[in-house]
Amino acid sequence: MTAIESYTQTANEEKTLEGARILVVPNFDVAQSLTQFHADRGYKKISIADCISREEQFLPMPDLVFERLLKKINSKPSIVTGLYAYFVLLEKTKREMAFARLRAFVDNSKLHTVIIVSSTWKNDLEKIFKNPRYKESQQLVYIDGDCHSKNLNVVLVDERWIKIEPPVCGSFRDYLVTVGNFPTSEDKTITVALPDNDRNIAGLDSSIKQIHLLADFMRQFCKVQEPLPETILQWILDKTKELKNKDRCLEVIQHHFFPEGLSDVLKTALKRFSLEEDETTKEVMLWMLRNSVKEDSYLHRILKLPQLTADNFLLLYIAPPPDILVAKNINFCEERSVAIKELAPNRQTTFIPRFVEQTKDLPAKVVLPWLNNKTKEEHVEIIRRFAELTPNQYRCYPELQAYLSEYDYGDKRLTDYFARYRKFKLLNDVTEDFCKEAFDIFEQENIQSRDLLLQQFNANTALLVVDAMSAEYLPFIIHQAGHYHLRIEKHCVCYVNLPTSTAFNKINWNGKRLSDIKALDKIVHHGIELHHLNTYDENITEELDKILPQIFNILSQHIHKFDRIILTSDHGASRLAVRANELNLARTLDNPSHENPDDWRYIKKPNEQYCPDEFEETLDGRYWIVRGYNRLPKQGGKQYELHGGATPEERLVPFVVFSNIKGTKIQQPVTDEPIKQIKERDDFDI
Repeated sequence: MTAIESYTQTANEEKTLEGARILVVPNFDVAQSLTQFHADRGYKKISIADCISREEQFLPMPDLVFERLLKKINSKPSIVTGLYAYFVLLEKTKREMAFARLRAFVDNSKLHTVIIVSSTWKNDLEKIFKNPRYKESQQLVYIDGDCHSKNLNVVLVDERWIKIEPPVCGSFRDYLVTVGNFPTSEDKTITVALPDNDRNIAGLDSSIKQIHLLADFMRQFCKVQEPLPETILQWILDKTKELKNKDRCLEVIQHHFFPEGLSDVLKTALKRFSLEEDETTKEVMLWMLRNSVKEDSYLHRILKLPQLTADNFLLLYIAPPPDILVAKNINFCEERSVAIKELAPNRQTTFIPRFVEQTKDLPAKVVLPWLNNKTKEEHVEIIRRFAELTPNQYRCYPELQAYLSEYDYGDKRLTDYFARYRKFKLLNDVTEDFCKEAFDIFEQENIQSRDLLLQQFNANTALLVVDAMSAEYLPFIIHQAGHYHLRIEKHCVCYVNLPTSTAFNKINWNGKRLSDIKALDKIVHHGIELHHLNTYDENITEELDKILPQIFNILSQHIHKFDRIILTSDHGASRLAVRANELNLARTLDNPSHENPDDWRYIKKPNEQYCPDEFEETLDGRYWIVRGYNRLPKQGGKQYELHGGATPEERLVPFVVFSNIKGTKIQQPVTDEPIKQIKERDDFDI
């Protein structure tokens, strides 16, 4: 016979229960069985929860609870349950008081009450009912059985922080109803949400966790471990309050910012952040990212910076501290570049100049890998640092690499000359020996004139003239044509007319003439911005990034309309003629005429005079053209470039024929190395 069967048999033999009896039960099932047994015998079910109102914010203490219980019993046979849940809440002294009131119940012979108590409190019961008469008189009955109880954790929080629905209890009464007679069979936490829970409730056991601060609540329930400001915590809470499983808090915030998932977060996070205007929302996003992105990423490295805030995140991401730059992590450089390119252009131009400014004193090998966003400011900085670059590093600026690619001008002296010229222009420097070379080079017999070359082509050929495009740009043109899939039928340099100015180089062309490109000539005369002091590196960047690519855009748009398009220029220009004068490596010549010169680089031939070595006389004998980098004493001065003179860069221009005729024999670039190949990646010193 089981313990339950033994008890129920004895109880059935009793006519009337005299006084109160405590049934100490081992588990939930036994408690339920015995409760139902007595209910079937006519006993009124009373729970401790019935003695507490839902409106009570503070837990009533034992004296009040047992007083209410006595009124509920009202001398009628009753079965009392739920004491376990109540006892769990009480601190030791209050629990001892409760057991003392329980003994008073048992000693009251007028009560006909059975009280269910969990064996969890066996030791407490032994102390309070140590007189053997309680057992002998069946007032304290132990029911044997398996005990499967586990720990019960109770947490009190403010009702504003959590949605009140099962398993969350909205009052102490709800808690008592939920827990009832017996501890759970598994470790469990019961949350009780109370109104205005801003201070500790007296009389509760120290094991009851009372949370009064939002930060503590978020740490306990939402796994938000960082010490975030309350405004941020409240933002997170508002988005996740409806969640039953608060462990999914981070997941919900991730979905709010990135509904498509986090697979591209390293690419899109910067742009997504830049679209937010609310400061609190930005801070929440930073918290989410810190807890979401890969630890070996550049983004994670930035997010861990101690000085990071929502105000400076974009700046620190684009212009990181030097210790991140010198880490030499090429993956960081590439990740950063991909993210920056997602930003709106105005955002890029806001912060990249800051990066350039703060890194200007760092070595090029540290900075160059980070100048990889193809922005004007970065390209200007690369040109400014040209003296520090090795040939392997030119590829950090592809247009610069194209400009410096090797090209055979058909004469070794000219090839060497233009290779040196391009580098001196990038260095914004010139030497005395190069000034002498510019002075000494005369017209080459194997190079034809532009006007003669033009006569060789038929009417279904279009002409594109780029004003002031010197032969220095021919390597760039040949290099870039392949990127645009343009077929080159012929390419070479050609002479223009002296003086090397537009007025003396009117091009006669009977076929279609596309609109001339004047932007290069404007830079020659005024820089990229009129009435503004532009630097040489800004001007070169404008040429490489905007003006020269414009040529290929026009060619690509029109090549299908014609058999051929010829690209050439009316004249060239010389940057080094200006620089040599600034460095006092060129002379201002005496005026050989009684008339004031109309230009720094040429003058009408004085009557009956022999042309001195400083000049070259035109074939028609009308003008003297300045050789080398010297100049005539004209009022004013040119800050950027000059033309009109007889240097190779002024009198030699490209002549390139782009063909749309299938089967046309293509002229390969006449170079020792058509496009100088960049060595393996490992040779790029970062």
